[in-house]
Amino acid sequence: MKAKKITALIAALSLVFSTGCGIVDSLSNDLRSGLDRVQDTIDLLSGEIYHESYAFEDMSYEHYDENTFIDLCRNVESYAHSVPNKDEARKAVAYLYEELCYINTMYSLAEIAYYQNPNNTKNEEELYYIEDVYNRMYYEYMYAIGAVAASDNAYILEDEFYTDTIDYMAEFFSVRDDDYALAESELFTEESRLVAEYYAIMSEEYPDFGAAAELFTELITLRKDFAAFYGYDSAAEYYYADYYYKDYTPEQSEALWAAAKEHLAPLIREKGEEYYDSYYEILDNYSIDCSPDTILEAIGRNIPLISEELDEAFTFMVDNGLYDIAPSSTKADLGYTTRLYYYDVPFIFNSPYSEFADYLDLIHELGHYANNYFTWSDLIFGYPDNDLCELQSQGLEMLFTACYEDIFGEAAEDIESYLLMNKLVTLAEGLMYDEFQQLCYAEENLTGEKATEMFCRVYEEYGFTPYEGYESEWIYVPHNFEYPFYYISYAVSALPALEIYILMDDNLNAAIEKYMEVCLMDTEAYYFSEALAEADFTDIFSDELEALLTELVEKANK
Repeated sequence: MKAKKITALIAALSLVFSTGCGIVDSLSNDLRSGLDRVQDTIDLLSGEIYHESYAFEDMSYEHYDENTFIDLCRNVESYAHSVPNKDEARKAVAYLYEELCYINTMYSLAEIAYYQNPNNTKNEEELYYIEDVYNRMYYEYMYAIGAVAASDNAYILEDEFYTDTIDYMAEFFSVRDDDYALAESELFTEESRLVAEYYAIMSEEYPDFGAAAELFTELITLRKDFAAFYGYDSAAEYYYADYYYKDYTPEQSEALWAAAKEHLAPLIREKGEEYYDSYYEILDNYSIDCSPDTILEAIGRNIPLISEELDEAFTFMVDNGLYDIAPSSTKADLGYTTRLYYYDVPFIFNSPYSEFADYLDLIHELGHYANNYFTWSDLIFGYPDNDLCELQSQGLEMLFTACYEDIFGEAAEDIESYLLMNKLVTLAEGLMYDEFQQLCYAEENLTGEKATEMFCRVYEEYGFTPYEGYESEWIYVPHNFEYPFYYISYAVSALPALEIYILMDDNLNAAIEKYMEVCLMDTEAYYFSEALAEADFTDIFSDELEALLTELVEKANK
């Protein structure tokens, strides 16, 4: 399991155990004063999960005054210089952690508001503001705890942190470099500005693809600076190893590219046009109610048939309004699940198309939501394995095909066939975009025109057929701009998700059990390969991959 989580879990949990109070009185309001994260943690460790109900409509964004947090930091730092009351010190440390969670949650709320309308100048300004505040206050938190860790009074942290973590925090404090922290914050701020510019371009009725392509090259230059800033020779290495904590390398991905070109490209060349046509044929041939209320009702009716745990998470989400899946002409074209750390609840955002795919998109996000609901996350040291996260979401998509007849009626068979091919296309696209990005980030003098040329080349190598305007397809994919090197997660996770689909034919209960095993895994504790091995999935970097791909292609050809 991940050492970074093992060395930090008890540390963060102990921060929560140290007080039953949500926040200091001077910072409380009606909602914040009611928080009690201690019981949540106790129940989680005993095998039970419990969340306080907080309606999303009651969670309001606050323009945060960083001096509030700095005062709390100075209070904690004071314990490095005087003999403290240990209980009082632990309470102060707990307050500090929860206030950082609060700032992070304000950041998440600002992000949601921004994605609801990227052209709203106020939303954009607030997002820049709170992101900058959070990045700087994160360092203030580390320095405050580090000051105590580096002092003779470090013993007051022994009940809260592992020894290794105390040593790490002390070292972090000893090499404090405010210029470094400022430089890092400036890089993050510039990245956010460029990403926001991308969303503004794409929100126009007729996006300027040339401007977006050039913006892509600016982001690549900036991210190369990120990699160099953190001591990496290449951006791909930095994002694989340090940003996403993958347990495989960019070079290992090349073997997957080759396998996709050999096994999937011929299938896509043969059936690609039929696959894309099938989407519109479903729209033309069937009348499916795609209103948010109908989608929620249909999923709510069927999810208990899959799992009581999934039903619990879904019911909690609906009861507390922890989602935004409403159609809107102003929304950014994306869907994601985030964790609102202060309230210890997940939230789903999606920009729907009012088409049957909205059902599939919400089911996908529910896989993320359920895992967030049933696992605790460490804001400071927790780094999720995104490949495992995407298995949890794509696996649920496959399981829900067992409910298609009830949900889609006479359209069920056609939508299931579409989904199967969609997952194979997702597999190919995930690898295609990884290769595309690696090529772009390795190019010394990249231009928007060169990036487009590279995309067109790999597009055909993976079996996709050019069409009028296809050269701009990559620009519509926000991951290329906001989340570099993330897209491969959809590919590697699609393989075990498709294994679940294969198993469903033989034993639906076994498939559900297999899925729930990975759904409930802590993504901050497991690497993807560890999760696959523990749940007895195929090792995608082994010789078994070819046999799996062959079986999947045969299934798609039936």
